[in-house]
Amino acid sequence: MSKYITPEDIFNALDYLPDDCQNPVIEGDHCVYTDIDGNHCIVGDIMVKIGFEPPGWEDHNNINPISQIIEDRYPEEFDHDAIEMLVVGQNTADKLTHYDDPLAWGNAKQDMISFYKRLKDEENK
Repeated sequence: MSKYITPEDIFNALDYLPDDCQNPVIEGDHCVYTDIDGNHCIVGDIMVKIGFEPPGWEDHNNINPISQIIEDRYPEEFDHDAIEMLVVGQNTADKLTHYDDPLAWGNAKQDMISFYKRLKDEENK
């Protein structure tokens, strides 16, 4: 049976992520899903926690946007809003990693939580 991932699934996974973390980077400017030591970026870590495999170190897709990864590998398993929530987190964590912010993941989590709360507020209108 295949999984169908919703924003709530992403929201629930956030509790298990540290705040004081940055995404792995190669060649000084590309954040990757998985580095040579097996460490994941925030979105790669979320994917593992919800039961999906992110691109590996030697995968040619290791630097592609999450929306492209999902479209290529898991096109039927993710709700559109769940993808957007991951995009929000990926963009924040990547940007803050490049600024060497030690709380890149914490800020990315807050942005994803805000996205989720806006979705819930819209649903309740």
